[in-house]
Amino acid sequence: MNNQLKEEIRYKYKNYLTKNYNEKYIYQLIIQEGYNREDVDVVMKDIYADKQKALKEKNKYRSIISIILYVAGTVVLSAGIVMIVLGGIKIGIALIILAVMIWINANK
Repeated sequence: MNNQLKEEIRYKYKNYLTKNYNEKYIYQLIIQEGYNREDVDVVMKDIYADKQKALKEKNKYRSIISIILYVAGTVVLSAGIVMIVLGGIKIGIALIILAVMIWINANK
């Protein structure tokens, strides 16, 4: 299979995907257009591998951001506890609530 055929199948896949077709249905449509099943399988595997690579990269950055948010939440929680101990109860409670909101956002 040459690169031109791969690009042609990829183009068909992206075209159907923009029309909100299901991936299994896209596979069947491409085969119905006369392309060889083995060629379509190879291209679909490449597309799936590219998606997995992009998802893995995205998750790596998400985990780094989550760690930073957890640390920030812990610092804010500590500041809230210190404020409660030192007498600023209203500010301390507000800081504790802020820490909880930061932790909730870290889990998203």
